[in-house]
Amino acid sequence: MTRSFFLTLAAVCITTFAQAQSRVFKQVAEEISSDMDAIQQDGAVVGYVVLTKLEKIKEDSFNYKLTLMDENLNDIGSINMKDINMNLMSVAFEQDVLCLSYYKSNISGSTFKNRRQYKAAKEDAVNTIMNQFVSLDGKIINTHSFAISAKINSAQGGLYGATGKVYAYSGLKNSGQVKNIPGKGFCFLYGDDDKSEMLSYDTKGEVLWKKEIPRYASYSMVPSSEVVYLLGGTDGNNPLELNRLSVADGTKAAVYTLEDKDENRFNILNFEMNQVTGKPYIAGSVVSKSRIVKGNSGRAVTKGYYMGVYTLTLNGMKKGDIKENITYWSEGELKPEISTRGRVVEDNGVPYLRTASQDSAGNTFFAGTLVQRKLRVGSVVASVITAPLIVFPIYILGSTGTHKFRMTDGVVLKQGNKGSLTKVQTLEKQHTRYYHAKVGVSEYDNSNDYFTMYNPATKSEVIIYSDDKSYQIYSVAQNKISRSIPTKVSKSTLRVFGAKEGHIMIMENNKKEKYTKLSIEAI
Repeated sequence: MTRSFFLTLAAVCITTFAQAQSRVFKQVAEEISSDMDAIQQDGAVVGYVVLTKLEKIKEDSFNYKLTLMDENLNDIGSINMKDINMNLMSVAFEQDVLCLSYYKSNISGSTFKNRRQYKAAKEDAVNTIMNQFVSLDGKIINTHSFAISAKINSAQGGLYGATGKVYAYSGLKNSGQVKNIPGKGFCFLYGDDDKSEMLSYDTKGEVLWKKEIPRYASYSMVPSSEVVYLLGGTDGNNPLELNRLSVADGTKAAVYTLEDKDENRFNILNFEMNQVTGKPYIAGSVVSKSRIVKGNSGRAVTKGYYMGVYTLTLNGMKKGDIKENITYWSEGELKPEISTRGRVVEDNGVPYLRTASQDSAGNTFFAGTLVQRKLRVGSVVASVITAPLIVFPIYILGSTGTHKFRMTDGVVLKQGNKGSLTKVQTLEKQHTRYYHAKVGVSEYDNSNDYFTMYNPATKSEVIIYSDDKSYQIYSVAQNKISRSIPTKVSKSTLRVFGAKEGHIMIMENNKKEKYTKLSIEAI
């Protein structure tokens, strides 16, 4: 999964370096801010957009500038607007048209002298969604706005309490998401206080259909040319659900529950469009039904919390159009490389998988960090020695436990399109120190990032991962680290994101000099 890019800057002055495909954003004023987001088509980055809030023109409205950039950070158009307070939520591209989605409010983000003034303004509060359709040269083709239900909240205290000022804010239950429908137009979903809806648009910005969708705590959406695939989950106590809506008219197919026949859960590592085949897929780990309530502690992970891996290839609306490929550690065919508890024998660790990616042949590559569990010899010996005292051994074992765990190297696994599973490579990483075995592994994973990208030069996937010192780019085709990027250079910190096909974006942030530099570079 290409890691999504979103950048918020306090007031910017932009400098462009054409040949280097880079831009520098310098802070010039506290009261001016900018949101930058990637423009995506079929899951691939094709450009960038910057919405800059300029000066206030009256109490609840501002001047805005929308800057459009291509995949190399070159300006291709801009729009000047006057509007109430608004935030850019999402953007997509299809057939030379951009669809930009905004959340607008005449009260959210405003500061009032006192609570009486705030309450008076609250009576006239208006919250809306605006979906804007723009051509590449910066002309607005169409705009669709509609009111939504969003609770107005207030904050008074701290900075505001000293003067009695009240800060108002509001927002959606589920922030708006817009995605392109290949060759057709766009689909948009959101959730407010009352309902969740999906709307379909053509490239002229006309609404084709609108459907209410199931209420979930979170959503993820991938459209194909015929079906909109929608993943949703209510909470951690229930499995995720896959909804399928027809692109033609919004007709819904039967809901697919993400679990196996024994009700073991499927967690999600990736849900995206295969860049070569054009078919969406879902990939992740199989979580034990009996162990899920205990959480993914170091102890649980090394004792069977994860049962294996799976890939779902999505082909359509019919019952048989979801192709399941599930591999369990316990099947035994994976020995001697992988034990029935999932331990990678050569590395003496169980994988805590973080990302997955499917190639053109239907093979899926999984990557993550290995977890090693070890007996706390000192605690066990101390508890045995103090056994006659009763209280002391209970205290010792209760506070330290009998086992400890640490996160070690990374690992790459390959699931064949018929269910085979093999270890491909060990990825050298920083090892953590040992922690209490009952602590969750996600709290101490020494990887800040794991994500995948397709590299057209090698016609295969690359896995990008990091620790505190550097980002490493591992080429699946070449089976080696092809590049290393430090996380710190002089007084700047560096982060890596996915960019246009075959490229990454390096974001350099220098707090002392108050600038952020973005560079597009080949993988």
